[in-house]
Amino acid sequence: MPQGSNGQPAQNPVPNCHPRRFASAHNRRVLKSVALALLLSLAGGVLILTAFVWIGTHQPHAWLLLFLGVLVVLPGAYHLHVAYQAYRGRRGYDFSDIPEV
Repeated sequence: MPQGSNGQPAQNPVPNCHPRRFASAHNRRVLKSVALALLLSLAGGVLILTAFVWIGTHQPHAWLLLFLGVLVVLPGAYHLHVAYQAYRGRRGYDFSDIPEV
């Protein structure tokens, strides 16, 4: 366990989360899945923002872009939520709920 500046064991940054669970969460599969979920969320957000700008300028394909943005952001946000709850140690959530990439 990491040592603090006073020589005592460092406090766990996440309450109710055992350090071993935190350490096991950082395997390659989980990090890759979380990174791709973050990429989906960011890409969907960019599509949604672009659609709102285009709606304001009366571009013909703005509604299609808005639909695609929502379609892309939903799975990314859901998997980020599952990963965060599993990281926090919330009952009913586990890193195995995130699909492998």
